[in-house]
Amino acid sequence: MNPTKAFILGAGFGKRLRPITDERPKPMAEVNGECLIDSTIDQLKNEGVNELVVNTHYRGQQLADHLKRRTDVQIHISHEEEILNTGGGIKRV
Repeated sequence: MNPTKAFILGAGFGKRLRPITDERPKPMAEVNGECLIDSTIDQLKNEGVNELVVNTHYRGQQLADHLKRRTDVQIHISHEEEILNTGGGIKRV
């Protein structure tokens, strides 16, 4: 039995990916023309996940706007006004 819900940590600053993340949040960095978050969502969907929570902070609105186009899975955004770090983001959700 596979889980049907997942949590994606998308709030980080992506400092190690600069200058790529100067203009976009880390989950929207592209590999072979595809955003990392889309690849992750597709893999989760293929395993039966149909509901996701994505936490956001750095360039959060840009990420939320990108995810609005996904109608194949239910996505909830958990925006952090102040960065909560990994444990805080999970606890909040």
